[in-house]
Amino acid sequence: MMVMLKTGITQKLKSYFKKENPISGNNLTLKLFTNEITPTTAHTAASFVEATGGGYAAKTLSASGFTVSEVGGIIQSAYAQQQFVFTGPLDSGAPTIRGAYIVDADGFGICAELAPAPYTPVSAGNIFAVDPIFQESTGTPVAG
Repeated sequence: MMVMLKTGITQKLKSYFKKENPISGNNLTLKLFTNEITPTTAHTAASFVEATGGGYAAKTLSASGFTVSEVGGIIQSAYAQQQFVFTGPLDSGAPTIRGAYIVDADGFGICAELAPAPYTPVSAGNIFAVDPIFQESTGTPVAG
C-alpha cells in the first residue's frame, strides 16, 4: 500500500478546495526508486533516486484510470497493476529496485511504497510489478 506524502496531500487539497491543478496536466507518473529508504509522509519526490538503465521507463497513469472505492471502511484510489519489463540489468551504481513512487505532472511527490522485497533485474524479460493503490486514513485527527 502506498504512503501519501505531505506534498501529495497538499496538491490534492489545492486541487479540491482551491481548484489549483498541476500546470502540466492531471496525469501522474509511476517511477521506481533504488535508494534504501522507507517512505514516510515527510518525504518528497527529491527523496527518491529513480532507477536508470536496463530498459527502464517510468509509466504514465491517466487520472481517469483510477478507481475510487471503499474497502474495509477506508476510501482508496487504485490503478491497474503496472509491469516494468527490463531489457537487462539496471545501471551498476544502483542495480536494485527498492520501491515505487508517484509524482504529479509538475513533479510533486504524491505517494510512495517500499517493495515487498528488493528486486534486481538481471536479464531481458525480467518483470517488476506494482499495484498503485493508496488509501485515505480514517484515523483520529491530530489536534492543531
